Amino acid sequence: MKKLIMFSFLFLLLFSCTKNNNDSQVVSNDNSIPETKANDVNTQLDGNSFYVVSKTGESRKVDVKSPQGTTDGLSYIIGYNATSQLGSIIERIYARTELSDEEIGSLLQGIIDKIAGKDMDWEYMNEVGMKLNEDSNKRLEEIRALAKAYYEGLKSNENMKTTSSGLIYEIIEANENGKAVLENESVNVDYKMQVFVSEGNFKTIDEGNGVDFPLTSLIQGATEGIKLMKEGEKFVFYIVPELGYGNVQVSADLEANSYLKFEVKLNKVNEAKDDSNNQTDETANK
Repeated sequence: MKKLIMFSFLFLLLFSCTKNNNDSQVVSNDNSIPETKANDVNTQLDGNSFYVVSKTGESRKVDVKSPQGTTDGLSYIIGYNATSQLGSIIERIYARTELSDEEIGSLLQGIIDKIAGKDMDWEYMNEVGMKLNEDSNKRLEEIRALAKAYYEGLKSNENMKTTSSGLIYEIIEANENGKAVLENESVNVDYKMQVFVSEGNFKTIDEGNGVDFPLTSLIQGATEGIKLMKEGEKFVFYIVPELGYGNVQVSADLEANSYLKFEVKLNKVNEAKDDSNNQTDETANK
């Protein structure tokens, strides 16, 4: 359902922000405008311009160009963002980073059909959305199967350690003399969180340097892992869904039951705040 809503939003974004001109048609970009029937919509782009012909026979040439004013700037932004959204959907479901010629052509045709006043076939849109949802679920199951096998394989790596809970980790930089992390303390870390996308490949979804975290605010795998560390050490944790976000979808990039990779350098174990003085002052003021 979420994929269907996302796909519908892509279409609605384009259609609602395109000028609604029910009297216009688009025909080929030949210099001589051919005769056309009122219900025909034929389009051909030469990379620079195309013609829009109204039902009354009047025509205008539309140039493909950089925006100059406010409203054409708005049009450019909407077109750019909508294409980015389409690209993100294609990458996430079909693991491709570039749009095909057919997809680009259909994107342009959708814009042109709206300008021409053609109604959306909502039944067709829902069919496409349902198929996208099916393909997305299939892709996610494939990724999870690959991730599960990959993580199981890590356990046999001599550089890896595995806890009783199933947390897999590797020590990159050790510091035996560093201060240990106690229960429920706050820590300062450099970190990078990634999600498994294919065997040996991870996508970064969050990172930061010198960030303070209370251990109680982290997912179970991260909390358990950082408690194994000492100041100055760097670990890499491989976190299975049960120790991560489970069956909760956090974002478009962080699907439910995702397998995570969490790189952490423990800069400092923060000193516990002493609230005794504040409590004494508050008591004295009562």
